[in-house]
Amino acid sequence: MSNKPENAGLTRRSFLKTTGLTAASLALVGCSGDNLEVDEDKANVESEETITYTSCSWSCSFCQYATVVRDGHVVRTEPIPGRYEKMCLKGRSRLGRTYSEERIKYPLKRAGERGENKWERITWEEAIDTIVTRWTETAKEYGPNANSWYTCSGTQGIMHSQIGIWRRFFNGLNCTVWDLAYDQAQGTAMIHCGLNWAGFNEPQDWVNSTAIVVWGSNPVEANIQSWKYLADAREAGVPLITVDPLFSQTAARSDKWFHPYPGTDCVLALGISKWLVDNNKVNYDFVKNHSTAPVIINPADNSYLRLANIDPKADVTADNPPVAYDLATESFLPVNECTDPALSDIPEIEGIGKVRTTWEACMEHIKDYSIEYVAEFCEMEAADVVELAEICSSDTMYHYINMGAGAHTNGMHANFAYCWIPMMTGCFGHKGASFGGFDQWWGLYFGPNNVPTDGTVAPHVPTIVACDVMQSGKYMDEDWPIKNVWITHGNILGSNINSNRWLKEFFEPMEFIVVCDIDFTEDARWADLLLPAPHIFEYEDVVTYDTLKQIKLTEKAIDPLYDCMPEFDLVNKFCEAFGANDYWPNLAETVGMTADEWWHETFYGDENKAQGVDVGITIEKLREEKIMRWWPDPEPYIGYTDLQFLTETGRCQFYLDHATPRVLTTPDKLEEFDEDFQRLPRYFDNPESSRNSPLAEKYPFIFMSWRNNIRVHTNGYMRLWSRDVRPEPLIWINPDDATKIGIKNHDYVEVYNDRGHVVLKAILSEAMRPGITAYPKGYQRHECKAGSLTEVTTDYYDAACVNSSFFDNRVAIRLWDGQNDPVSETEIIDA
Repeated sequence: MSNKPENAGLTRRSFLKTTGLTAASLALVGCSGDNLEVDEDKANVESEETITYTSCSWSCSFCQYATVVRDGHVVRTEPIPGRYEKMCLKGRSRLGRTYSEERIKYPLKRAGERGENKWERITWEEAIDTIVTRWTETAKEYGPNANSWYTCSGTQGIMHSQIGIWRRFFNGLNCTVWDLAYDQAQGTAMIHCGLNWAGFNEPQDWVNSTAIVVWGSNPVEANIQSWKYLADAREAGVPLITVDPLFSQTAARSDKWFHPYPGTDCVLALGISKWLVDNNKVNYDFVKNHSTAPVIINPADNSYLRLANIDPKADVTADNPPVAYDLATESFLPVNECTDPALSDIPEIEGIGKVRTTWEACMEHIKDYSIEYVAEFCEMEAADVVELAEICSSDTMYHYINMGAGAHTNGMHANFAYCWIPMMTGCFGHKGASFGGFDQWWGLYFGPNNVPTDGTVAPHVPTIVACDVMQSGKYMDEDWPIKNVWITHGNILGSNINSNRWLKEFFEPMEFIVVCDIDFTEDARWADLLLPAPHIFEYEDVVTYDTLKQIKLTEKAIDPLYDCMPEFDLVNKFCEAFGANDYWPNLAETVGMTADEWWHETFYGDENKAQGVDVGITIEKLREEKIMRWWPDPEPYIGYTDLQFLTETGRCQFYLDHATPRVLTTPDKLEEFDEDFQRLPRYFDNPESSRNSPLAEKYPFIFMSWRNNIRVHTNGYMRLWSRDVRPEPLIWINPDDATKIGIKNHDYVEVYNDRGHVVLKAILSEAMRPGITAYPKGYQRHECKAGSLTEVTTDYYDAACVNSSFFDNRVAIRLWDGQNDPVSETEIIDA
């Protein structure tokens, strides 16, 4: 249960003595702040240094490391001896972020025009009073939904984050919450099939796999702790296979790299499924007994045929289960009562007629996906398609998925098709067999306390229609005026699609914009009022995300700097100010809540008791141990050992009984939705990026992003070590393409389309497929010589998944004319 660090609570001297490290070796592995020098003599004075444990809560690896504090200042971060986390540039840069001159240090109000980056320092009292007055007046005139909150994944602890005290606060305000509309494809597809994002085998088990296939992901740079276990497996002789149109750092370290044309993953996966069928590689025992493949389709509406459809007298008050044909009894029974369910050739049913099983529908669906067709469509060699299919035929392999394929419009269907492969082979429930995401999310602790006691949950509207709602004043034909927005833990303009549209249709007409952040992001520069956010070293929190099944404490290392305060305290002040007004009764109950009371409710609340306390995890023990395993067995967790899946039948499913949009967006999009189309995974073109797009002649290049090793989204952009490593945004281009448009290596080029432009330094690379370009994600407008990366991205989306398509962009490229965009330096008066 416990994984208590041996050096917990030690001073630096005893830390060194215990671990056998020297000051000199720590100087090599540690990392100093901006221009901070380590004095070796002072470094050996025990009384001057203490060590606390800090856990990154960005959405990458969630590492925990030792934070060295001297005289109230963080001077280094160090790996914890004996632990698997090795730290990366992103985590190391946190120290520099803490002390950076670019940090927002005080409450500020706009002193110039929006975007001009001129600010006047104000007091917390003035900031709080201004916001409370604005939001209360707006709510009284237009209703509480006219106030709105945007949040993302800036930090992911369970107190000081968008899932903790902030969410309770905004639920209490009953304002509009802008709901995530990105990174939704993978999880949605897995839910369709009854799979659990965190249901995969723990990474220590990957050494037992016959092969590991990384589908459209780059763990070497995007999830370094997963990469550690992938590398362990590779050293143990497990072949590592990467399927990715881009030659990533993971592809470079793989035994085999397959590179289909971007966005064709669904066709490739369905072709592999057909090969498995044609070559008798299907695990029919699993398919018959643990999937809904035997379930019969109702020809009346293409949903599952149910007991009441064939037996009107059946008692279905509690249940109306899907039906299959049982060969053992030659009768139609609920699928879970069949001892030998048929997959095909079902007898006609009186009053219904000829029927087919979902398996027969699947076989009809893939009948044309021959190896030759797939190879041509995906622009691969036929032998490569067969080789990948043979690798995937094992029932003891690991399918590693992440967010890559989901950045295409058809990404949900691609992931739906990925799921078919392990379901056909029965690759679940035993060592070495797994399919799933890259992180474990044990967020079950914060359920009861991020909503008011009366259960009020603020209404959610997808971010992807925020501009539509802002311009029309309507959401799904209902009046929905938006007047104010408060942004925490996110950066709309730096991270979303089609940012020029956001700027013109959302930010410019917004009456009042509040941003709470650490630094002057793109959003912050457009705010009317800025609130300084604390750095992770300045508060205690619990991180429930991890590569392994464990949760981690992040300890407070130093007092909050400047005029910052822990967000729990900040929200409490706002609750007190809003709660003093009878208009906001749900906020008064949070006034005066202490952090200990919050944690007690978090860990001991009725809904959570069996989740945390009953397996020995409490805040008190976590403070002592620093890190605790959620899974009680010291052996690696193996998922789906009971072969029970998250569906009504407990079976995984190849075919959807009912399909609905993930969320509602607009009436027009709802009319586009075709339920029958969504029942099976299907390839469909993005209207912009497809090879036969009418835009291909005008904008001949596909413009894609990939994760890099110095940033998490737009976090880490400040003038730190990461900027020394990669100081400006780049674009990788095939050399033949570059020759055709007259550009050379390291030329600055303008990338443009009808939505906007951006200037990037060109890097010529044979690794790029002709017609495909790529850039490292995470750079903001003021880091580019002109334009921004998010200006040129499309905001087209699929009506079913409602997800941002970051990869489906067409652009043209030309040599840059050398004219920089003006960038305003931060100016603060009365500081």
